[in-house]
Amino acid sequence: MKRFLSVLLVLALLLGVTSFSVRAQDYRDLPPRLLVWQDTLFGLIDGSGKTVLPCEYEELLTYNDMAYPEGYIIAKRNGLCGVLDWNGRPILPYRYDARPKPIANSGGLFVVCGDDRFGGVVNSKGDTVVPFRYLNLSEFGYFDFGKTGSPPLLIYSVEKTTNNGETSSNRTKRKQILSGLLDLNGREVLAPVYKNLFCGDNAIIVTDTNDYEGVMDFKGEWIRPISPLYTYDNYYDDFYVSIKERRTRLEGLISDDGNIVLPIEYQEVRPLYSTKGLIEAKDRSGLWGLMDTHFRVLIPHRYTELNALGELGDSYYFYGVMRDGRVEIIDTAGRVVAMDTTIHFDNDNLPYLYPLVYVDSAWRLVDPMGKLLPQRYSEASNYWSSTLMSVATDSLHHGIVDLWGNVVVPLRYVEADADGDDVILARCPSGKVEVFNGKGRKLLSCWGAHREENVLYVANKKGMWAIADSRTGKRLSRYYYIWLGVNSSSAETCWAVYDTNNRLGYVNARGREIIPCSLDEGRARTVWEEQIYIFHDCTCGELIYGFKLPNGRSSRPKRGC
Repeated sequence: MKRFLSVLLVLALLLGVTSFSVRAQDYRDLPPRLLVWQDTLFGLIDGSGKTVLPCEYEELLTYNDMAYPEGYIIAKRNGLCGVLDWNGRPILPYRYDARPKPIANSGGLFVVCGDDRFGGVVNSKGDTVVPFRYLNLSEFGYFDFGKTGSPPLLIYSVEKTTNNGETSSNRTKRKQILSGLLDLNGREVLAPVYKNLFCGDNAIIVTDTNDYEGVMDFKGEWIRPISPLYTYDNYYDDFYVSIKERRTRLEGLISDDGNIVLPIEYQEVRPLYSTKGLIEAKDRSGLWGLMDTHFRVLIPHRYTELNALGELGDSYYFYGVMRDGRVEIIDTAGRVVAMDTTIHFDNDNLPYLYPLVYVDSAWRLVDPMGKLLPQRYSEASNYWSSTLMSVATDSLHHGIVDLWGNVVVPLRYVEADADGDDVILARCPSGKVEVFNGKGRKLLSCWGAHREENVLYVANKKGMWAIADSRTGKRLSRYYYIWLGVNSSSAETCWAVYDTNNRLGYVNARGREIIPCSLDEGRARTVWEEQIYIFHDCTCGELIYGFKLPNGRSSRPKRGC
């Protein structure tokens, strides 16, 4: 009997460990969910093209990342919203006028805030956990709450009437919105007396009604009390908070216990998000240097400008501008690997990534051994790949080369770009797109292509999209109207267009139809924050479109474009 119980205990422990492991990795293992459009309603398919939800919903919104490892789907049907799990099974019934929003790492709690701006919290059974009486109730911040060791918090607002002025003769009344914090049981963590609360990865920046600032932890305890002497900024990606002296405008850094770990003696201190663990700092003389998170000096303060150039292998490179205007390329050990290099900037004022350099009015490639290769190009970039370069000799001859200058895709296209190291998209003069793998083997031809994470979208001549295998080129689904970028903030640019009946539709950046002109503008789902009102080089076929102008009017419809 004891042996039997021991075996059961071991099995229980193994199951517990396995269950925990699965829960911890669910958000990585969950298959993609792709939003598709058909007959004016939305549905979902997975990355293999299999239907998860039929096109029967007025709205669908997915949540799936580290903060939402369970994978939630917010659905709207017959004008009411509910919640489904990642496989489309119901969690909350369709009873809410506003979209429920899952609370990160809360074990199945949802914030619901209606049109009246008053919100509450419900659990996965639909029971009310926090009453619906708080103004502008929402989850506080967007970060991994597990790092703090504290449960998530909720921010809410109250409208208070305050006095403005010091003396009774000039005192006036005005309304002011003030913020406070609740825990997930509705208990008050911070009273609603603060003008602003800014949530970072490891602390809360608190601003009072006098615009003075302090720093709190997630239990509401002071790390640095409110003071008129300093301002703070919590943008240091989970390790430090910036502190700035109001009088001198000099900066330093504090740790999560409030101690100053980098003295307040720098004109500017900034982290490098693309090179985590490195900090650039400008000293009192206006010169930049580089240090690590333990404040060891990697590159001394000798540059008027210092910026990361990206990755080459496992090493990071920077370009530094000397006082006399000369440019040096430096690694993180402070070694100068190239000198007198003319750095070229693109239209967004971002430097092209090393090993591409612009010298003598042409682009040249520096191979991994530091040798300047003889080939000269009129255009070159490697934004999306660490091993492949998009190059061109003129506007009609674009192709792809590798780090050693070897031609991977011939220079015979009007456009060619590497999406990572394994997918290449090249556009022919006819408008067709050819898709290659990272070694230059052709996978397929189509009329539009877009890669989102591990999913490859391809379009037919009608502008409808399907899913294809990015390794073999095999099409995995039938053609739908797909909202590209549904699982990412980097959605493909699209434009609103109208037919002669003033019905709304969408076309992509190439002018190809994503959604036909079948929508009533009042019911249209706005996915992209910005609309572009004028576009070129579009091929809309026989549809008649008018442009929506910034003043709200539509221009005269045009056949084609």
